[in-house]
Amino acid sequence: MNKRIPETFIKPQKPFRLLILVITCQFLILLFCANADAQPLYHPLSFRKALKNETRTNTGLPGKNYWQNKANYDLDITFNPANLLLSG
Repeated sequence: MNKRIPETFIKPQKPFRLLILVITCQFLILLFCANADAQPLYHPLSFRKALKNETRTNTGLPGKNYWQNKANYDLDITFNPANLLLSG
Protein backbone atom coordinates (compact mmCIF):
# COMPACT_ATOMS: atom_id res chain seq x y z
CA MET A 1 0.00 0.00 0.00
CA ASN A 2 1.50 3.24 -1.14
CA LYS A 3 -0.24 6.21 0.49
CA ARG A 4 0.58 9.68 -0.72
CA ILE A 5 1.46 12.11 2.07
CA PRO A 6 -0.16 15.55 1.70
CA GLU A 7 2.36 18.30 0.95
CA THR A 8 1.53 20.11 4.18
CA PHE A 9 2.85 17.18 6.19
CA ILE A 10 6.17 16.79 4.36
CA LYS A 11 9.09 17.06 6.76
CA PRO A 12 11.50 19.93 6.14
CA GLN A 13 14.73 19.04 4.41
CA LYS A 14 17.96 18.84 6.40
CA PRO A 15 19.49 22.14 5.14
CA PHE A 16 16.37 24.01 6.23
CA ARG A 17 16.43 22.38 9.66
CA LEU A 18 20.10 23.24 10.00
CA LEU A 19 19.37 26.87 9.14
CA ILE A 20 16.62 27.04 11.77
CA LEU A 21 19.00 25.51 14.33
CA VAL A 22 21.76 28.02 13.53
CA ILE A 23 19.38 31.00 13.71
CA THR A 24 17.97 29.77 17.03
CA CYS A 25 21.46 29.33 18.50
CA GLN A 26 22.50 32.83 17.37
CA PHE A 27 19.39 34.33 18.91
CA LEU A 28 20.03 32.59 22.23
CA ILE A 29 23.68 33.67 22.28
CA LEU A 30 22.70 37.29 21.60
CA LEU A 31 19.98 37.12 24.24
CA PHE A 32 22.33 35.91 26.96
CA CYS A 33 25.28 38.13 25.93
CA ALA A 34 23.13 41.26 25.88
CA ASN A 35 22.48 40.86 29.59
CA ALA A 36 26.12 40.31 30.51
CA ASP A 37 27.62 42.86 32.89
CA ALA A 38 29.98 45.23 31.11
CA GLN A 39 32.46 47.71 32.50
CA PRO A 40 31.14 51.22 32.84
CA LEU A 41 32.47 53.68 30.30
CA TYR A 42 34.95 56.35 31.30
CA HIS A 43 33.34 59.80 31.39
CA PRO A 44 35.43 62.99 31.30
CA LEU A 45 34.96 65.42 34.19
CA SER A 46 32.94 67.87 32.09
CA PHE A 47 30.53 65.10 31.06
CA ARG A 48 30.18 63.89 34.67
CA LYS A 49 29.29 67.46 35.69
CA ALA A 50 26.68 67.58 32.93
CA LEU A 51 25.24 64.29 34.19
CA LYS A 52 25.17 65.59 37.76
CA ASN A 53 23.42 68.82 36.66
CA GLU A 54 21.05 66.78 34.46
CA THR A 55 21.87 68.86 31.40
CA ARG A 56 22.89 65.62 29.64
CA THR A 57 21.72 62.03 29.92
CA ASN A 58 24.02 59.02 30.14
CA THR A 59 23.55 58.49 26.38
CA GLY A 60 24.70 62.04 25.65
CA LEU A 61 21.28 63.36 24.69
CA PRO A 62 20.01 66.60 26.24
CA GLY A 63 18.66 66.11 29.77
CA LYS A 64 15.71 67.72 31.52
CA ASN A 65 17.78 70.78 32.58
CA TYR A 66 19.31 71.33 29.12
CA TRP A 67 18.95 74.83 27.76
CA GLN A 68 20.21 76.88 24.82
CA ASN A 69 20.92 80.56 24.58
CA LYS A 70 18.77 82.30 22.00
CA ALA A 71 18.93 85.83 20.69
CA ASN A 72 17.18 87.80 17.98
CA TYR A 73 18.70 91.01 16.72
CA ASP A 74 17.21 93.72 14.52
CA LEU A 75 20.04 95.55 12.80
CA ASP A 76 19.45 98.88 11.04
CA ILE A 77 22.37 99.28 8.65
CA THR A 78 23.09 100.85 5.30
CA PHE A 79 25.74 99.85 2.81
CA ASN A 80 27.18 102.07 0.10
CA PRO A 81 28.81 99.82 -2.53
CA ALA A 82 30.47 102.77 -4.32
CA ASN A 83 32.87 103.48 -1.45
CA LEU A 84 32.33 100.19 0.47
CA LEU A 85 30.95 102.08 3.47
CA LEU A 86 28.84 100.23 6.03
CA SER A 87 27.05 102.35 8.62
CA GLY A 88 24.33 101.87 11.13
